[in-house]
Amino acid sequence: MRYLFLPLLLPFLTSAQAFAQTNSFCAEAIRICPENPIAYQVTTDFGQAEDGPSYNCLGSTPNPSWYYFQIGNPGTHELELTNSLDEDLDFMLWGPFWEENNWCDSLTDEKAADCSYAGGNNEVIQFTSTLPNAYYVLVITNYSNQALVATLERLSGTGTFDCTSNAPCQISLFTAEPSFCNEQTNQFEINGTLWTFNAPQNNNLIIGVGENTISIAPPFVNPIEFNVQGLPADGQPFTLNAFFAADTDCSAELNLTAPEGCISCNLQISGATEVCEGATLSLSTNMPPNSQFSWSGPDNFSSGASSLQIENFDASNVGTYTLLVVGENCAESAEITITTLPSPLAAISQPDTTICEGDDLTLSAMVEEGLTANWIGPNGFLSTGNSFTLNDIGMLQSGTYFMEVSSAICSTIDLVEVEVSPTPVFTLQTDPVVNPQQGSSLLIAQGEEGLTYSWSFSGLGSLIENVLYSSDRDSAVVFWANLSGTVLVVVTATNEIGCSSETLVRAIELDLSASIGEMPEQLPAVFPNPASAFVAFRGFNTSAQLRIYDAAGRLVLDQNVVANQQVSTAHLPSGLYIYQLEGSTVSRGKLILSKGPQ
Repeated sequence: MRYLFLPLLLPFLTSAQAFAQTNSFCAEAIRICPENPIAYQVTTDFGQAEDGPSYNCLGSTPNPSWYYFQIGNPGTHELELTNSLDEDLDFMLWGPFWEENNWCDSLTDEKAADCSYAGGNNEVIQFTSTLPNAYYVLVITNYSNQALVATLERLSGTGTFDCTSNAPCQISLFTAEPSFCNEQTNQFEINGTLWTFNAPQNNNLIIGVGENTISIAPPFVNPIEFNVQGLPADGQPFTLNAFFAADTDCSAELNLTAPEGCISCNLQISGATEVCEGATLSLSTNMPPNSQFSWSGPDNFSSGASSLQIENFDASNVGTYTLLVVGENCAESAEITITTLPSPLAAISQPDTTICEGDDLTLSAMVEEGLTANWIGPNGFLSTGNSFTLNDIGMLQSGTYFMEVSSAICSTIDLVEVEVSPTPVFTLQTDPVVNPQQGSSLLIAQGEEGLTYSWSFSGLGSLIENVLYSSDRDSAVVFWANLSGTVLVVVTATNEIGCSSETLVRAIELDLSASIGEMPEQLPAVFPNPASAFVAFRGFNTSAQLRIYDAAGRLVLDQNVVANQQVSTAHLPSGLYIYQLEGSTVSRGKLILSKGPQ
């Protein structure tokens, strides 16, 4: 019959090695040497052992702990298994195996060396080994699921165990209890015990909190009792650590809570309890900066700084702030409640804007009744009032304009970005005197990228036979009638945000008589005209540079030609074109391309 009992206090084992429950699976089996007594903390709250192995006589396998050992000299072996609470422990032993850690898939009934499912509190493991260096695998189950210490001890036998390979160092059964706060020092101490397994015997065991530690020198005899003193009583959670100086991986830790402090620090928190919305909350204390500070507050606020700074204070920061301070010999907490004061209602009416150089800038603000805005801007600008106007704004007045409205305690600041776009600048290339018999003139406006142009022409209407231009392009082509007179060309440029340039005006003189004597008897002519696939030119003796422009003023052909040379126009669509031949003289004219059905 099996019984479950409540856990009792664990007795101390003074000469056994001890280790923790990190071996609940076969693959995690810990190497042991049963030549000397071994103490271990059995597995609890795990459930049944893994599937796969044949557990032979075991009717159930709760809370398994896995181990293995190696034979030294073969012979008979007898081991006793006991525990601190006189509870029921069972076991299964497999072997022999010849390759270390390569047996988990071979735990069969054929490999069964011994097994017990008895209900007592004492088990004896008996088996006979026939060859040296063989491995045996042992699983021990904890039927009661009680937290207890088990001991495995060699009783007798002619065989021995190989202890040349050490098991990993471990610390287990780590317990500790903080004391009450000492009213003389505002400190407390910790008393506790722990067990070690395979502890390094050439280095010290370190136990403590942070830099407050004690050092225990070998030899290590279980259980190891310890006492750590001089810890601050501050009511805060902390971690107690235990580790070996030579093997920091061999460690354990406990999460504990310190007792509340018992000596007052006369703590005072200084700072305004009313903070303007958007301003900075500043709190300080009368404690020296080497004290320990712990702030907490609304919206999950926390800080370990000696003073408190919260920028852009708003409604989410309103509430009670608690400060816990641990001084050299004192600990105390204090609270302060912070409320917010509303800032004046004020805002700049205009969004960020771009304005043309020379225009007038007006900025205004919606301001709470009874208050007045103060303005600061680029180039030393200052103004008072809820609105202002800058006439004929210049480039130095581009930048950020700040508006501030103040009440008795709080103020509101708003800003707007103003970009001043410079006045567009361009040049206009024209011939001041034009021979109308040449037929046409190309006018070109040159300025920064992104400008669009507006063209207009005035004068005697009969002087201009035709004008080809697009309002957004930088050129125009004018065809003259065979008359003399003056034509005014007026051009204005506009940039991408709508800022206009100064208007450029050019007067072009059409002087028929001045050029008659200079004209050759036969002016260059184009043929055929209209044309389709090619054109040619005659009436000149030397080579000339041919340029052809479309109706929008774009250059579509540019090549050197000689008289009567055929020039391909097959790639140009039907339409009206302007040609210019520049050789010993310059001539211009119309060219019509007509691409009929082929």
